[in-house]
Amino acid sequence: MTGFANPVLVIGGGPAGAATAIRLCHHGLPVELVERSVFPRFKVCGCCLGGAGLRALEELGCRHWVEANGVRLDRWRGIFDGRGVSVPLRGGVSISRERLDEELLRKAARAGVLIRQPCSAAIVAAEPDRVTVSLSEGGRTITEGYETVVIAAGLNGVVMPRVNGHPILPWVEPPHGPVGLAWTLGYTAGDDLAGAEAGEIRMACDGRGYVGTARLEDGRVDVAAAVHGFARKGGRDRLVSEAIAIARGKPTGDRETDAGSMAAGSLVTGPLVTGPLRRARVAGRGRLIAVGDAAGYIEPFTGEGITWALQTGIAAADHLVSDGGARESTGDRWRDRYRELMWGPRARCSRLTTAIRSGGLRRAASVAIRRAPWLARPILRTLE
Repeated sequence: MTGFANPVLVIGGGPAGAATAIRLCHHGLPVELVERSVFPRFKVCGCCLGGAGLRALEELGCRHWVEANGVRLDRWRGIFDGRGVSVPLRGGVSISRERLDEELLRKAARAGVLIRQPCSAAIVAAEPDRVTVSLSEGGRTITEGYETVVIAAGLNGVVMPRVNGHPILPWVEPPHGPVGLAWTLGYTAGDDLAGAEAGEIRMACDGRGYVGTARLEDGRVDVAAAVHGFARKGGRDRLVSEAIAIARGKPTGDRETDAGSMAAGSLVTGPLVTGPLRRARVAGRGRLIAVGDAAGYIEPFTGEGITWALQTGIAAADHLVSDGGARESTGDRWRDRYRELMWGPRARCSRLTTAIRSGGLRRAASVAIRRAPWLARPILRTLE
């Protein structure tokens, strides 16, 4: 890679972007990363990492820090339409995105990544010989050219050029499905929502969606949910109310689940709401590569989201280093590599999250897992 001061630009400083940048530096490539937000920041996220995620962090040199600063997970509790089952876990960690994202970005800086934060990026043009990007930082806007651009800007993506009226990386599966939401609560012993015990990840689900809770390293309880669309018309408060109803096994519209009953005194962060969670775009074209949520998303069930971000970031960096073809078509080859990497995990999560909408399957699962806990292993695979 020659002719550019920093030939690779990574847009986005979350786990996918940081993983890409760190891995590229490990390979000896100069890389620049831009992040529009100021850290620490709260994100809609379940905040749990399993064995696959920890192995990815080990490749980045961050596993020890996460295990030392997070909360060890040793059991999973599933609640299907109010029926509870409990299964031991062989390994996993919960850690807040505020601390994880900050540490990954610090790791990137120590590795030699040039970080610009807060800085907004918009891709102006993707040409055969370069990608032109507009960068806005500190009230000043400049235009730079890069040999390759990695888009790791999450669900909201980044401004991209259009070709014949269409985005250069178009949706192949437009955003649809449940919306995501999350907030954190102060720990309250005995409360069935804010009382998540340290070491336990709790998942409650019914036909409306599912809600996960886990205790974080600072004592807060992270609440993350995927709620199906019928609640959207009521806005954020209705979505929060619906998520609380799912977590507490209450029917829709139960007054006890009103958003005002969220233990307002213990609310610490949020709530934040995303758009529809299910989506997929063309993951690469020309000199552009998309990783993490920017490439596609299926709402995860047991903490796969951070893991997928880390894995695709590492794989994209390795691809850029090992790709022997012309640089102007590296994104096209990454598209095939991404499909190969993510097809299986996405298909499994899609089947699982679709299945839990069936009352009969949920009831059968709760009975079966109580009798034979090993049947939960396929669900918990990424937490071990």
